Amino acid sequence: MEQRGKPSVKQMNYWERLQNPQAGASAAPSAAPQYPVPQRPRPAAQPTGVHGSGAHDATALAGHMERMNPHLHHQHTPPLHAPQQPPPAQSRPTMPPVKEVRLYETHHERMEGSAREELFALFKVCEHLERVWRRGAITDAEYTSEMWKIINQYRSARDSMTGLDPLRFIEEYRLKVDSARHRLIMSGVPATVENAAQDPEEKASHAKTVETTQMFVTAIDAVNMAPKAPHLSTVEYLQPLITDLFGSLNRFRALQDSECRKILQRWVSKLAQRRAVDVLSVDDLKQLAVDLENSYTYFKHNM
Repeated sequence: MEQRGKPSVKQMNYWERLQNPQAGASAAPSAAPQYPVPQRPRPAAQPTGVHGSGAHDATALAGHMERMNPHLHHQHTPPLHAPQQPPPAQSRPTMPPVKEVRLYETHHERMEGSAREELFALFKVCEHLERVWRRGAITDAEYTSEMWKIINQYRSARDSMTGLDPLRFIEEYRLKVDSARHRLIMSGVPATVENAAQDPEEKASHAKTVETTQMFVTAIDAVNMAPKAPHLSTVEYLQPLITDLFGSLNRFRALQDSECRKILQRWVSKLAQRRAVDVLSVDDLKQLAVDLENSYTYFKHNM
C-alpha cells in the first residue's frame, strides 16, 4: 500500500476553502511582493536660528531644486524673501533764489527810516505813560518830568522828517494812541500843566505873582522884537516862552476858567503843531502880541 506524505500548505488551504466557502471568499489574496524603491539622498539639514531660519531654508530648497534639474544651474532664481526695492525718490521742487530786499538806497532814506522808528516808539511810550499816570502808579512830578522829555524828543524827530504829517503817520501805521495824539500833536504840554495839577490847599503867593509877571514881560518883549529879528519869530524860540507862561498861570486856582488862560492854551496847542524851524508870519506875530497884552492886563487886575 502506497504511503502518503504530509499534505502541503496549499492542499490544506484548499480543503479549508471547500469546507468553509464564506471564509474562503472573505480571505484576502496574498499581497504582491514589495521591492525596495531607491531613494535620492537628501541634503543635510542646516542649523536654524531664531533670526536666520528663513534664509537657511531658502538656501536648502534652492540647492535641492538645482540637483533635481541641472538646467537650473545656469538660470537666475530670485530668492524667495527678496527685499522690496524702495520706490524712486520724488524730485523736490527747486526753491527760487532768495533775493536781498534793501530798506533804503541812500543815506537820506536811511535817516528818514530811523526817524520813523523813533516817532513810532515815542507815540507808544507816550500812550503808556498817560495810562500809568491816570491809574495813579506814578506821581505828578514824575509824570511831568518824563512827559516833557517825550514831548521834546517828539518835536526833534518830527522836525527831522521833511513833509511829515503826524496824523497821517498814525493812520498809516494804524496806531491806537488817542491819548498820545492829543498830548503830542494837539496839546504839546503835559496833562499836569494843561489841567493845572497842584495841591488843592496851595494858594498863590507874592513870589509866584512876581515870577508870572516877569514871564509875561519877557514874552511880550520877544514878540514885539520878532519882526525886526527873524530868528526871534521862529517856533523854536517862541514856543518855550509861551509854554512856560501857560504853566505858571496854571498854578493860580483863581485863573482856571479865566479867559487869559484859554487864550494861552490855544497858542500852546497851535505852536505844538508847527515845526521848530517854521517862522510865524507878521499877522500871527501881531495877533500873539495882542493876546499877550490882553492876558497880562487881565492877570494884573485879578491877582
